[in-house]
Amino acid sequence: MSALDAAAIVHSAHKTMLDAANDPRLVAHNPVFSASEANPPGFSYPAAGAFWHQAPQEGA
Repeated sequence: MSALDAAAIVHSAHKTMLDAANDPRLVAHNPVFSASEANPPGFSYPAAGAFWHQAPQEGA
């Protein structure tokens, strides 16, 4: 048993930013991010979107 295991510290292999960006749990399946073609210069890539969307109101 390692010292980290003995201290009940969660640890895992180091990941790069590229690894994180390609991890579906962090980006593709995360509702904070969505693909947008409005990103400069027109490329579609995940970006942080709105944190809240209000449903359209009738008559507005």
